[in-house]
Order: sequence, then C-alpha cells, then structure tokens
Amino acid sequence: MSGRGSAFVVALIAASGIAIAVPDAGRAQRYLAQSDEAHPRIKYADSLVSINERCAVKEGALSAQIRPVYVNAKPVGFCCTSCPAVFVQGPEPYLHRMKAAFTDPVHPTQPAKLEAALRYHVNWEIFYFADRANLDEFRKRPIDYCGWLTDPVNGVRFRPGPKSPRAIYGGRSFFFTSDSTQTRFLAAPIDYAYRKGA
Repeated sequence: MSGRGSAFVVALIAASGIAIAVPDAGRAQRYLAQSDEAHPRIKYADSLVSINERCAVKEGALSAQIRPVYVNAKPVGFCCTSCPAVFVQGPEPYLHRMKAAFTDPVHPTQPAKLEAALRYHVNWEIFYFADRANLDEFRKRPIDYCGWLTDPVNGVRFRPGPKSPRAIYGGRSFFFTSDSTQTRFLAAPIDYAYRKGA
C-alpha cells in the first residue's frame, strides 16, 4: 500500500473511534549517541526518547531491553526488570531527583506538580496535573487527554478511541487494543494491572 493509501486507512480508523496501534511500540530500540557514552539515552520504537540518561531508580546505565514507564506521555528509562515496578509505586522522589518537568495533560500551558495527591494512573501510564480540578476533569474523560497508552496485556502502544474495550480495576481505568486482551485482563487482572518486568 502506498504511503498516501496507508495514511488514508489510519485516518479512517481514527475517525471510526477504534484504537490505533503501533506493533511492538514501547520496546526499546536503540541507544542514541551523545557526549556521555557510558550513559546514552534510548530512542524507543514509538520514536520518543527517554527523558533520563541514567536509570530513574538505581542511576545505572539504561537497558535497551526494558520498556519505559510513560509519565505525562514522556518515557522514563530503567536499567533492569525490577526498577519499573519500584518506580511506579512512588515515582515522585525519583522524578524530583531527575529534575523532571511536565505539562498538565488537560491544560498544557500549566506545569504539572509532581505530588502524589495529583498523580493518576491509566493503564501503565502515570499522569500529573497542575491542580485537583484538572485531575478530576481527566478522570471523567481520560481518552480525551491521555494520548498513547500501553495495552497491559500485549504491551502494544496504541491510542484509545471511544470504542476501545475498557475495564476498571482498583479504581483505575484500563483500555485495550482488542476484546481479546480485555478478556485476558478480566480473567486475571492482578497479572496485568501493575507494571512489572521488562
């Protein structure tokens, strides 16, 4: 299919409200050359680059084999399989140490505050907000603001639409690329709801 033809198909799918997926996106692709050769950033398959040069938790070299955790749509990289699970339990100290800065997903002109009271999870992604009103607005209509997410069952990066399969677990919203991943999630949510491993 030509580039223009494939663009038309993507536009048609987007207009239908069906999720658009990027196969294997979110998996680390390659290190980027930079002045500190021992601690390069990583460019992931979705073309985003890690905001950090050292592991957010252990401060070691990033591993190209570990998926990032997305915070306000920006990837945070890690050195090993145990670090993402540690990070998501309480990311604020690590983000402050990294001097990370994000914009509010509801009102992008406002800086997000890195406070646990203003943190919200959708799928494996973490979002911070400028204030409680913005967080509450996001919770009412997450697909209007969340952007790309990671399906917690198959690991595919996708942009959910109004017709995307959805579940609520532990007070959190989860969106899926297909009915089959939603079904697998609902059968054993504890296996998929929380980020762990690579």
